[in-house]
This record gives sequence, structure tokens and C-alpha cells, in this order.
Amino acid sequence: ETFKLSGGYKQRLAVSSIYAMHPNIFLFDEPTTDLDGEGRKEFFRIIKGLKDKGKTVVLVEHQYEDYLSIMDNIINMEGGRIIENPVSATTFLPDRKAKALSESSVIAMCHVCFGYDQNINVLENIDIMIRRGEIVAFCGNNGSGKTTLLKIISGILQPDQGETTILNVHRPELASLVGRVGFLFQNPDEQLFAATVEEEIAFGPGCLSQKTDVERYLEIAGLKDHRLRHPQTISRGQRQILAVISIMAMEPEIIILDEPTTGLDDRTWHKLMAMLYDYAYRGGTIVFSTHNERAAALAGRKITMRKGRIISDEISG
Repeated sequence: ETFKLSGGYKQRLAVSSIYAMHPNIFLFDEPTTDLDGEGRKEFFRIIKGLKDKGKTVVLVEHQYEDYLSIMDNIINMEGGRIIENPVSATTFLPDRKAKALSESSVIAMCHVCFGYDQNINVLENIDIMIRRGEIVAFCGNNGSGKTTLLKIISGILQPDQGETTILNVHRPELASLVGRVGFLFQNPDEQLFAATVEEEIAFGPGCLSQKTDVERYLEIAGLKDHRLRHPQTISRGQRQILAVISIMAMEPEIIILDEPTTGLDDRTWHKLMAMLYDYAYRGGTIVFSTHNERAAALAGRKITMRKGRIISDEISG
């Protein structure tokens, strides 16, 4: 059943469906979004094969380094215009790793197991402890269990076995963490529904009877000029930023992000990481999954998963 596939496998399926029609011209809009390293290598082989067969391939990509050896032309765009020299992303690089501000844990999981089907475990014997102020990246191939684990941390799913304690709440359900834990889905369109960008930012705090500085968050997100636009009329990357900012505006204690750099160019995802660093330094805890090794390298801690198990847990220097 396709809806049970991970985001990366759904992406592979969509690409394969187009390939099966054998068109002469292939148009791909960020086709490697959500793909792990092996998936990107496989797609590169497909693109090279198409080119060798004389097919025309047009790609929209933020990370095009993998294709440099077979590209005939690269066109950079910004603000609806073709530009010669794109702005460097290094402007937004944080200059230090976020440090844990407390020895107390905000996330604790012990011997957690979970399966969507009774006989198959997606997660197997998960043990983790995450402290307040940490930035933790979960890495691993498509289908390794990252998204499922994040949903258990957020209270969206309940483990079949084992114990979870989130913000001192034992085996929490979703309702018990509202306002305290924010969750970003892989597809931002699943959680954007307001009529305008500024209404989207104000919605969450309003439901919690909180006051928020919408102007400040519009400025942080670089969306001031789009404040009155419907979220579905801005770009995929801008919608991703809007979804993240809308969560941050509620000032939860923990922010969980499933593939937050998906659809973002280098400059934007570096800016996003800088925003998350600032949030962690002010006492928030950031947990995210990613296939972007450069984003993972900026986290204070990297946890790697394979086939539902944690295979490494590394602290960055």
C-alpha cells in the first residue's frame, strides 16, 4: 500500500512511474527530494542513462553537485530572474555547535518497539535520552524508521512495547503535548491551511491564547513581502520555511522536524539551521531527521538508524 511507504520510497515510485512511460523529454522538479544517498546515486544512473539514449532532461534542483559531470548547462535563478552568480550560503552558517543547557532529559525512551503490522517491527529496542538544549539529527536510509520514531516522540504514535517519557509525561498521547512539542511533517502542505501567510503564523499562538510578534517571524522567515498571499501560491521551499516558523511562533519546548531541509536551497537551509541553533541556545530542544549530511554535521549529536535500530550515536566535536 503506497501510503505506508516512506517519503523517499514514494519519491522513487513517482520517478519510476514517469520513466515507465518512455517520453522523449523528462521534466523533474526536485526529484531527489527525500532520497537517501543510495537513492540519489540510483537516480544519477537513471539520468545518465537517459542522456546516453538522447533524451532531453530538465532538472530543478537545489543540490546539483552530483550532476556536474553530465550537465550541459546550468541556469541559476533568484526572484524570478536568471542570475549569473548565486549568493553564497556561507553567510548563514552558524559558527559554533549548540550545547546542552541541562543535564535533565526531556526525551527518554527505553526498549521501545513499534510495528504497523503485528508481525513486522519498524522500530526494534530503541533506547535514547535527549537533554534540554540539544540539537539531535537522526540519519539513515529510506525506511530505516526515522519518521516513525519522531512520531512516537511527539505522541502521534504509541509504542507497542517499551517506555517513553517526554517532558516528564509518561507514555504521552498527542493531546498532552499540545503547545509543548511542535512537529513538522515531511510535506509542509499537510499542515498549512490558513488563507494568508501571516494568518498561518498567528494561528497556533492564537489557539494557545498566546501573544506573538508576527512581524518578527515574517522578518526571520523572509516572508514579509508575501504576508497577504495564500500559502499555496508561494514556492515549495517558502512553504517549508513558513511551516517551521509557524511552529516556532508557538514557542514549544521541543521542536521535531521530519526532513526540514527538503526543498530548500543552500542559502535557505543554512538560514533555517541558524534559526534552530538560536532556538536551542534559548533553551529549546531540536530533533530532526535528514538525508542531508551537511545539515547533520551541523547538529550537536548525530544518531544513525538502520532497519529500525540505532546503530550509532555520536556527539559532534
